Amino acid sequence: MKITGQIALASVALCACHVAAAQSSVTIYGIADVGIEYVDKLPPAPGGNVSRVISGGQAGSRLGFRGTEDLGGGAKAFLALESGISIDSGELQQGGRMFGRLAYVGLESDLGAVSLGRHRNAIFDVAIPFDPMVYNRYSLFSADPVVGGRVDNAVRYLKSFGPVSVSAQYSFGYDSQIPNGSEVPGDSKIGREMGASIVYATNGLSAMLAYDQRQGVTAVSADQDERRWVAAGTYEWSRWKGYLGLIDLDRSITPALERRTYWAGVGFKATPALSVGGAIYHHDARAQDADSNLYALSVLYALSKRSTLYANVGFSDNDAASTQGVVAPATAIAGQDQRGIVVGLMHRF
Repeated sequence: MKITGQIALASVALCACHVAAAQSSVTIYGIADVGIEYVDKLPPAPGGNVSRVISGGQAGSRLGFRGTEDLGGGAKAFLALESGISIDSGELQQGGRMFGRLAYVGLESDLGAVSLGRHRNAIFDVAIPFDPMVYNRYSLFSADPVVGGRVDNAVRYLKSFGPVSVSAQYSFGYDSQIPNGSEVPGDSKIGREMGASIVYATNGLSAMLAYDQRQGVTAVSADQDERRWVAAGTYEWSRWKGYLGLIDLDRSITPALERRTYWAGVGFKATPALSVGGAIYHHDARAQDADSNLYALSVLYALSKRSTLYANVGFSDNDAASTQGVVAPATAIAGQDQRGIVVGLMHRF
């Protein structure tokens, strides 16, 4: 009877462990993206051409871990750790950070989700579906790299109400690698960043509005800021998808800048495997002779659910003082046009 009882107790314990394990999960995922690129007229003056192997021609290469645990009553804990990797060299991206793309932990319930750590900024997540080039090598990210920025020391809130999703975010210091850019004692404004977004999606129509503001990273510039409003919409019909968007930038941090960026584009699903997209991004630099256009074309062919061949083409057309390049954060020589093309392979796992 004693032995039988011990066996029964052990069985109960094993069952309990199995149930607990079933309520938790960790997913390992990633993207390996590598291509060959040609870009002309790269600085310094008079400009040179380059052919090179690059990582992330279509999507940033990464290795990530996502975990969740059911806490009962509709609540759960979650985490994300994501590293950016240069496939061409094997080095870490985002300044060499181990988890430079994402690093946060949080709690979620019927009231919404709250997380703390390193996040994408308030524009990043919501803007990707509204960019015809989906933040590839030549895209909205090239036109304005800050829309693809990340934020250290941040608290984020997310909540969905049917077709509407809202978010709000506050960072005590948006970049820990910038001197005086993170949580400076005695001056809470230095390096502070905040933002919010709202997205509506239903029946082929989607729209978004997002705001992001960050302060300067010195005592002198702490009262100065960089503000972005982003508004965009998409509409899907049959095998087509149309895109329209606007970024309004007002920066009082030196060098001061007022600029609007407009974009429009279209995507077409030619076959289940073949997709084609095109876009134009126009910079209207107010009070400066620095307007520019960035034209982009993308062709993707799915070899399978996980592997995709792609070819992306970019062309920047610059006014006298504009340095808009096809690749971010590299720039063109002021007043000169620039061309780029990348052909590559992307594998998701």
